[in-house]
Amino acid sequence: MSADFDEKVLYQVCKWMRNDQMIISDYIEQLSGLLFLKACQESPRINQDDLDIPESARWERLVSDEVRREKSILETYDEMINELQTDGELARNAFNNFNNKFGSETTLKNTVDDIESLEFWDHYEGYSDFFGDAYEFLLEKYADKADGAGEYFTPRPLIHAMVEVVDPEYTESVYDPASGTNGFLIAAYNHVGRKTAGEIAGKERKFLNTPEEGANSYAEQLTGRELTSQTYRLGLMNLILHDIDPTEMTSLRGNSLTREVDQEYDVILANPPYGGNGSDKFPGAWAETTAPETNFLQLIMRSLSQTGRAAVIVPEGVLFRGGAEKSVRERLLDQYMLDCILVLPENSFHPYAGVDANVLFFERDAGGTDEIWYYDLRSTVESIKGSNPLTQSHFDDFIRDFGSDRDLVDRFFSVPVEDVVENDYQLNHSQYQEFSATQHRPPAEIAKEIRHEMSSIDETIDSLLSDSQ
Repeated sequence: MSADFDEKVLYQVCKWMRNDQMIISDYIEQLSGLLFLKACQESPRINQDDLDIPESARWERLVSDEVRREKSILETYDEMINELQTDGELARNAFNNFNNKFGSETTLKNTVDDIESLEFWDHYEGYSDFFGDAYEFLLEKYADKADGAGEYFTPRPLIHAMVEVVDPEYTESVYDPASGTNGFLIAAYNHVGRKTAGEIAGKERKFLNTPEEGANSYAEQLTGRELTSQTYRLGLMNLILHDIDPTEMTSLRGNSLTREVDQEYDVILANPPYGGNGSDKFPGAWAETTAPETNFLQLIMRSLSQTGRAAVIVPEGVLFRGGAEKSVRERLLDQYMLDCILVLPENSFHPYAGVDANVLFFERDAGGTDEIWYYDLRSTVESIKGSNPLTQSHFDDFIRDFGSDRDLVDRFFSVPVEDVVENDYQLNHSQYQEFSATQHRPPAEIAKEIRHEMSSIDETIDSLLSDSQ
């Protein structure tokens, strides 16, 4: 592939729409609709007939000589969208509430031509991770620039860290009840794919060494649900460009909080929405609240299998507020094993959101929690900002040390559950800083000072002995 083939390639395709004064939320959505049709044509794993995409509404029609010479491409695309909204479940979901916002024949034609001529379609099978990265570069731009779009975007380095330490297996089901653009599910799919990879003709292939038990395709183990039509559409596109067939997994559109729990999952990974104007009450809630983050946490706890485990991002308030949040914390410690709280650096979601957050790692365990481990990435880490973005390097040590002897790791400290109970079940790390080794001076610094003092003592003794002679 050429040297100039980089993650900005899809962003560059949008130049015609930007030149036409289309706002970023519109041109990302319009590009996604077109990419959906093109990727369905090109993917070696996805069959357009299986997706029930009508032949008259496929990519081939947009680039056909008939349309280019005899018809309006704008009118043709409108006809295609209408068909996609009425035929085939996946296409209906993907194009639900979708409108053609191209203002001119030239802008649509140039955008379609640029998509058609992208170099990487000839390399789709071997480079699906790259295509996904290029699309996620777009999503990151969208989350940064579009009003309110950052609410569903989770920084990819944090997703990677959470998936790495939770370490899902091929035989385990994975669920995200607020799936957004499907970042967690894609990361879980790729993680398990690498764990089961093998080699064919000198090339690594995912899922070659899978166990006999379990699903025929690992995608069957994945379930996600997303509320908004636009974000759901972006998530479908993200799956397809990562070469994951969305018809093999359970990809749902709707409100997770309005449904009874009718299925349990082995692994749950989530960054639920928070704040806003409140949420629907979760039918399975034992603590009544309108805070969406608290309702989602209750949903996740209810949805874990008997041996299930979860990694969930929560804003700071969940760890110390009274009322419903305290009730949830009580049950979390009494009926689950809260293994670790990852204290994220200040402003970790910059520039998408300005809230401090933590990640809860817990398992379903009727025996409850004996101690809570904290991994502090806030006290000694510079606040995240444009000049200090959140990167994979922020989490490398955490991933490495998560399964090690935590007593030997400075950033880890543990708190007996009895102390938390006595402290009104508050879990915010600042309440327990006296347990943290990072609050003490580094051993090397202390040793250096002792050596200096011993040297001074030796000099004083030598001087006294010299004077006495």
